[in-house]
Amino acid sequence: MERIGIVERKTRTRVFDEGNFRGYTEYLIETEAGPRPAPQAFLVHQQPGWVLPTHFHLEEQFQVVTRGGGTLGAHALDAVSIHYASREAGYGPLVAGPEGLDYLTLRTVTDPGAWYLPESREKMRKGLRKRQESVGPIHVSTSASLAGLAQPITEVLIASDASGLAAWVVRVPPCGRATAPAQRDSGGRYHVVVSGALVAHGEALGPPACVWHSGDEAPMALHAGAAGLEVLVLQYPAFALDPEPQRMPRRTPGTGA
Repeated sequence: MERIGIVERKTRTRVFDEGNFRGYTEYLIETEAGPRPAPQAFLVHQQPGWVLPTHFHLEEQFQVVTRGGGTLGAHALDAVSIHYASREAGYGPLVAGPEGLDYLTLRTVTDPGAWYLPESREKMRKGLRKRQESVGPIHVSTSASLAGLAQPITEVLIASDASGLAAWVVRVPPCGRATAPAQRDSGGRYHVVVSGALVAHGEALGPPACVWHSGDEAPMALHAGAAGLEVLVLQYPAFALDPEPQRMPRRTPGTGA
């Protein structure tokens, strides 16, 4: 199963001017609630100086900063920074810097919205193992540096472990070809273009395009465009697809950040 998300074919845009968020969200991949997997991807544009309070979600999540900067808790954010949060792992506050903060939110299972802390702390399950990972900012390759590659290069960002969680960045010279790292049992992957273009189905996908593959797919063939390709491969743990008991009522989706 494959889904492609690009801004030019977004499904909708939602504008927020609320007490806890100001900005807008472009939805790139949406899936109706139902059988898992149910991929969800959207691009958040958070206005300068605005603060998104500490919160948690019910599903595993990667976020990728694509433009601007700010802070996530004590961590500085810049393009390209990566953050992973397991379900019910509280993170934040997410503060946009003077240029604003744009970031992709990527899930292999659709999540209904944010639960803010400390107000919703009693909703969190006691004893649930939680995990967060922060990577970057990663230096974004220029077209000149990609053109200088003699062959594709793969760099490990989050080392794969027994859960299946992992992340890599793959750099491919112009018009070159590579294969995404071998996939162990996982909950699926997103491939996020950060420089150059990924050629898929005859179409050149530039930043910040994302391509989701289910965990039963073979590793994706990475075909670079004329300016080369730099792409993140973000792999979810296998348990991301495990069904959860209905422990909270569904709520109206918010920013989903």
